[in-house]
Amino acid sequence: MKKIKLLVSFVLINFCAYSQYWADAVPTANEFLNFLKENNFRCDLMDSEILYEYFGYDAESDISGFLETINSYCECFIPKYFDEFNLIKSVNDNFIKQLKANNYQDFQVTSLIAFQVFKNIGLIPIELEQKIYSVDLMKKFKLYGVYATEVVDKSKPEKEIFRGDKANKENKPWSSLPSPLLYGSSNQIKYSAVQEHDYSKTIDDFNVGDRTITKIFFDSKDELTKSIYYELVYEDVGGERIWSIVDLKKEVICEDHPKIEKNSCGECVYKKKVFVR
Repeated sequence: MKKIKLLVSFVLINFCAYSQYWADAVPTANEFLNFLKENNFRCDLMDSEILYEYFGYDAESDISGFLETINSYCECFIPKYFDEFNLIKSVNDNFIKQLKANNYQDFQVTSLIAFQVFKNIGLIPIELEQKIYSVDLMKKFKLYGVYATEVVDKSKPEKEIFRGDKANKENKPWSSLPSPLLYGSSNQIKYSAVQEHDYSKTIDDFNVGDRTITKIFFDSKDELTKSIYYELVYEDVGGERIWSIVDLKKEVICEDHPKIEKNSCGECVYKKKVFVR
C-alpha cells in the first residue's frame, strides 16, 4: 500500500511539474499560427479565454511574458505569413486560369505549377531551366517533381552541405525528403519542387475537396539563412478543373552557428549581445 501511495504521489508531482512547465513556456510562432488557423481567428479578432486555455494558462498564471511573445508575433510574423500566402495563392490561381485560357489540359503536375508560381513571384530566378528528376530517383523514392541549379561560386572548393536543420531532424517537416534534396553543394543553389502524388494521377482522378501537398525546398543566398522550406496544400475546387492553394507552411532554416538565431519575425539574425552591469 505504501508503494502505491508513493507511486501516485510521484505521478502527481510530475504531472504538476509538467503542467507548470507548459504554462511557463511560450508557443513558437508556428504553434501560435496553427492556433489561429484551427480556430479561424485573427490577431485582432480572437477569444482570449480560448487562447489562454489552449496554451495551458489559467487565472492564476503569470501571462506577461506570454502576451509579450504573442504581440511580437502579431506585429511581424503573422502579417508576413498571410501576405505571402495571399500572394502565392493569387499568382497560382491566375497562372492556372492563364493555362486554361490557352487550352492547357494537363494539371496533374502540381510541382511544375508551383515551381513556375515561385518564379513568377521572384523566389526562384526566372531564367533558370527546370529539369525533371530521373526515372530511377522517382521509382526509388516515389519522388515526383522538378529542380533547377544555380552556380554561385566556382572559385571555392566544392563540398557537400546539409540543407536542413541539424537539431531534431526526425521531427522536422522536411525529414521525410530523400538525401538528393537534403544535401547540396557549397557552390550551388538548388531549387526543388516535389509532389506527393504520382504523375499519372490527373486532376480528374481527384474528387472535389481532395488535397495534395507539394514541397518546395531551396538554398538561400542570405549568409545567415541556410535554406527555406515550403509546403503548398492544393485542393481540387471542382467544376473549373483548377488546383487552388488552401494552406501554406513555411520553415526558414538558419545556419548552424551559435551566434545565429531566429527572431519573432521568423528571420535569421545575429543574437543580440547582452551586457551585464
